[in-house]
Amino acid sequence: RTAVTVTQVSAGLGSGAGLLVGGFALQEVTIKAFFLSVAALFVIVAASAWLIIPASERVAAAQFGIIDLAGLVLWVVPLLYGIKEAAASGFHLDTITSIVVGTVGAAVWIQLERRSSAPVLKLSLLKTPLVAKTVIAGFTLGLAIQAVAFLIPFFVQASPDIAGYGFGYSVLRSGLILLPYSLVGAVFGAIGGYYVGRGRALTVTGVGAACHAIAGTFLMLNLAHSSAFIVAAIIYGIGSGLAGVGLIGAMQTAVPAELTGMGVSMVGFIMMISGALGSAVYSGILQSKSVAGMP
Repeated sequence: RTAVTVTQVSAGLGSGAGLLVGGFALQEVTIKAFFLSVAALFVIVAASAWLIIPASERVAAAQFGIIDLAGLVLWVVPLLYGIKEAAASGFHLDTITSIVVGTVGAAVWIQLERRSSAPVLKLSLLKTPLVAKTVIAGFTLGLAIQAVAFLIPFFVQASPDIAGYGFGYSVLRSGLILLPYSLVGAVFGAIGGYYVGRGRALTVTGVGAACHAIAGTFLMLNLAHSSAFIVAAIIYGIGSGLAGVGLIGAMQTAVPAELTGMGVSMVGFIMMISGALGSAVYSGILQSKSVAGMP
């Protein structure tokens, strides 16, 4: 519980700080300088982690399947690229080829992963009902959480004179709208951690999902008011904070202790896939002519 809560709270506070720092930075430096600065920060963080975090005792039997991981990347990337292109510009030869390569690659990878001595994800865990429920929840919540991070900035930064909707906000101003999302998420991550520790992980996740539904409905009915986006961001933050700790806590409960790391990675992996899928679908819809000029 403590590890999950600390992770969720620090991520929430960090993303909030990033919204502010990134918004200010983009007003002062070029995009190239911005990304170079971010890369330098990552180098500092990586070096600090290597020097400060103590090493755990090595387990002789433990293996890391680098080949299995490479295989995972080789089918995920073309599949998501194909889906994004199909959503944005329809089906054509390159799009169909990418989707077919990704789908066939996924089928081959699953078969190899089942026989691997060092699997990235132990697929037999999905036979456990609680693991299966948690993975399904992670997939759907990944779509929802990505919608918050993608759609709110997209909408508020759009020019009403050009797109027919939006407020024409700067990156910094849209970041300030999302700031409550990050900060409230950190607070409710800590609150959710308390209930996860009492064995109610999926209940916490369900409440978080309900908050996303409420926020989405509220925003849909109040798109003309910029203040509605702040209110929605707060409700979304409550939902994301609860869902994050709930999903990780549920997976920790569902798998054997020695597979906790793999279980948490499984949640992260499925949310990454669904988040990328969500952004591809959302961007495709918003780029289509039938939506771009909608009042």
